[in-house]
Amino acid sequence: MSKTRIGVIGVGHHGRHHARNLAAMSNISLVGVVDAYPDTARHVAELCQTRAFAEPSELWDIVDAVVIAVPTASHAAVAAPFLKRGIATLVEKPISFSIDQARDMVRLSKQHQVPLMVGHIERFNPVWGAVKSADIRPRFIETARLSRFPFRSLDVSVVFDVMIHDIDLVRTAARSRVRRIEAIGSASVSPSLDWATVQIEFENNVQAHLTASRVHHTNERRLAIRSDRACLELDFLRRTSTLHQLTAGAKELLGKKLGPLTAEEKELLWRDMFSVHSEAHARAIEPLRLELEEFIAAAQERRDPSVTGEDGLESILVATEIERTISAGQTTLRASA
Repeated sequence: MSKTRIGVIGVGHHGRHHARNLAAMSNISLVGVVDAYPDTARHVAELCQTRAFAEPSELWDIVDAVVIAVPTASHAAVAAPFLKRGIATLVEKPISFSIDQARDMVRLSKQHQVPLMVGHIERFNPVWGAVKSADIRPRFIETARLSRFPFRSLDVSVVFDVMIHDIDLVRTAARSRVRRIEAIGSASVSPSLDWATVQIEFENNVQAHLTASRVHHTNERRLAIRSDRACLELDFLRRTSTLHQLTAGAKELLGKKLGPLTAEEKELLWRDMFSVHSEAHARAIEPLRLELEEFIAAAQERRDPSVTGEDGLESILVATEIERTISAGQTTLRASA
């Protein structure tokens, strides 16, 4: 198979890491990078042994796939010409701030039968694989994504900047559409929301509680999925997972005991109530590399990637409703896609 020709548009904070990973992949040819700042483009091009271009249009006729890591407000304008030309496109998360623009990108990808992927990178964190392995039916999902003040992206709310990751993960785990949203939050020190706490009810009755803050005293990225008989806890920073499952013996003991438990029975029950499986997941694996490998495979096979444009659209629909809920100070119902 010939190498897939790919370009990266926007090689600032995130895009340069896309370029670095792509330059090291043997099944692609990084034909060039584009940035609004010529010095940045030249610097990254030199590091990645490729060419620097001034405009996205210079890539139209020389690439098979493109990664777009420009500011979110420009995603649609940059992506549209590539999608119309049948060029596989990966856009960083969120897909857009505009629901209409996101819908237009999804429409173009379908109309021209071209893969469109959204960079929800936590799907490629090795710890997320524990969700598939555990195969538990969720009843309640809880997330916390907290960080010290970042001093960047302050024109974007914490909902669209970081909670968007957990919106995607919770939607994926719940496997249902959103029925109802309650949310509170505030702009503590910046022009947009700095923290938000959200309660989501899905149509299949799964409940989720999401918290995100960029004015926290520590950095945390955690998710827990609870079912009737199990709890799976994930730590995305430490890349650890722990699955607690109620044992059949514990249920049997409680079911047979009619009177109060003795101290010895309580000790036995506490000791044997759960089976616990903990796992440390590979830290050497870079999630961005796995994300790019999936994108390249989808581009080469002309198939839908594992994180589609529709996934990106659904996530910003929820994020938009969360912001509206906080602004209005009342419960809102989810808008239809």
